[in-house]
Amino acid sequence: MSFSNIANNAIGLFQPDANLEVFLILNGKEYELSQFNCDFVQHTDIKGEPQSEIKGGKLIVTIEQFPDNQIFYWAINEFSKKSGEIVFRNKTSSASLKIKFENAYCVNMIQKIDTYTGVTSTFLISPERIYLNDNLLDNNWE
Repeated sequence: MSFSNIANNAIGLFQPDANLEVFLILNGKEYELSQFNCDFVQHTDIKGEPQSEIKGGKLIVTIEQFPDNQIFYWAINEFSKKSGEIVFRNKTSSASLKIKFENAYCVNMIQKIDTYTGVTSTFLISPERIYLNDNLLDNNWE
């Protein structure tokens, strides 16, 4: 899959829409996200020419609550892998991006408590495979 295909599929995600709701789904449980980021990388030389295949698909998600035991266990158990999805719901039209991930580790968890914003929990999810709509990026860990 080319980088331009990934970028073109993700472009609709970055258009502001007050009617958009985003959820992380793990084992059938939904967690509403207050923030979502997705990261892909293709290394380049000093001239900017690509020198590697595309890797990544790391997901950074934030919920405005303390995580439940399912997420805590995933974050603190180095062997725990999960598959799930990020679901975009739009009250005015169908969402333009669907994300599914497989064999993912939770490689970082940050919890913040702030007197103004309350509790936030942010997770870095590193999947072996990620689908953006029907486009697969396989990091080929095996």
